[in-house]
Amino acid sequence: MILISPPVYVFSNFATESGIFIWNFEPIPNFLIRQSWNHILSLEESIQQIEEKIDRLLLPYQKQVELLLTISGVKNMLLQV
Repeated sequence: MILISPPVYVFSNFATESGIFIWNFEPIPNFLIRQSWNHILSLEESIQQIEEKIDRLLLPYQKQVELLLTISGVKNMLLQV
């Protein structure tokens, strides 16, 4: 998964009298954006570790997993549950 770093600025827009939108850059909430972004990265890492653990636990049942995946609508994530 490719992750993009968070924006340095938050954008807000407003319409001028002619109806044209102008974008403003507001640097105030940068700290909160970075904190939120770091939290998202941490959660993604945790999810990846859990998925890897589940995949290892399912290895002895690979034949059953392959058979279940032939059912229409059944995906790997459903099997992990």
